[in-house]
Order: sequence, then C-alpha cells, then structure tokens
Amino acid sequence: YYVMTDGGGASAGEQVVSFPITGSETVMDAIANVGGLSDVSSKRNIWVARRTPHPGQPWQILPVDWVGMTQHGITCTNYQVMPGDRIYVKSQRLVSIDRTMARLISP
Repeated sequence: YYVMTDGGGASAGEQVVSFPITGSETVMDAIANVGGLSDVSSKRNIWVARRTPHPGQPWQILPVDWVGMTQHGITCTNYQVMPGDRIYVKSQRLVSIDRTMARLISP
C-alpha cells in the first residue's frame, strides 16, 4: 500500500511512501508509519483510494474521519488496508494558498 502526503505547495511537493502488507494494517497504522500528520496536513481531507474487484470499474474513494477516529473513538472509517490501496492526506487549503501566493510574489 501507499501513503501519499501533500506538502501544500512546498518545495517537497507530494511525498509517496510504500509499505508491505502484513495483513492487519489500518488507516491509523498507515499514518503512524509515516510519522503521523504534519503541521500542514488537513484532518478533514484524508481518503483511501481502492481498486474495485471488477476490471474497468472506477476506484472506490473511502473518506476517512480523522477527528472521529482520534478524538471520539469512532472507528468505522479506520479501514483495513488492502494491497494496492492509496491513502492520500491532502494539505490544509490555507497553507496551499499561502505557499502559492508566496511563490508568485517572491522573486
């Protein structure tokens, strides 16, 4: 499986880290494997992109409720990770806007 983190327009850009499946990983385990959420990560824009078992069908997008999982004990979106899953952590919108503006204004 893969964990992708958006750097919010920083020079680092998007980071992709791959991990082997051992059989019992969850979304929370995957995020822990990359060191947790960074200070630019959005807690509201995390999802799992999963292949469907039927060829030619679109990928499933499974939204993750990070605040529910971590602060309220709601585990229904702490999905078990499957081979080939892509867990995407988007950056906060204001961070992306700020960094884009900084690149445009700065020489």
